[in-house]
Amino acid sequence: MPEEWLTYREIGARLGLNVEAVRTRVRRAGWRTQPGNDGRTRVLVSDQVFVEPVREDGRHLNRTDDLTGLVALLTAAEARVSRLEGQLGAERDRVNEARSEVAQLRAEIAELTTRTDLVEQASTAAQAELQATKIEVEQLRQAEAARKGQGRWARLRAAWRGE
Repeated sequence: MPEEWLTYREIGARLGLNVEAVRTRVRRAGWRTQPGNDGRTRVLVSDQVFVEPVREDGRHLNRTDDLTGLVALLTAAEARVSRLEGQLGAERDRVNEARSEVAQLRAEIAELTTRTDLVEQASTAAQAELQATKIEVEQLRQAEAARKGQGRWARLRAAWRGE
């Protein structure tokens, strides 16, 4: 198991960590450190650290399994997004159909309102005509009654006079 002396920055570059995270890991793992001639601290690191990273609980990380799990999650997420996009499209279609139906109903309401107004106008005109006709009929009855009454009075007068 070969070992090499690396700076915190070099270890971070290989593990994908920042310098502070590397310092914390070095302290926790108890790796050997030594100041370098250039003023940088060097850490004695086994090659195994870069091949098979170890979790803090001592178990080895299996990055292939992690990536496989992530790929599975990503695939499931993409499938769900695709399904949701399909549902969204269907809902948009339903909204467009509903809007179209609302527009048709509004047009029908406008037409029915116009027709109702015309019927009300015709009804009002018919009621006015009916009232005028009733008045005319009443006037004709009164005139007929007056004519008949004058004729009767005239006959009575003529009979009384002996004519």
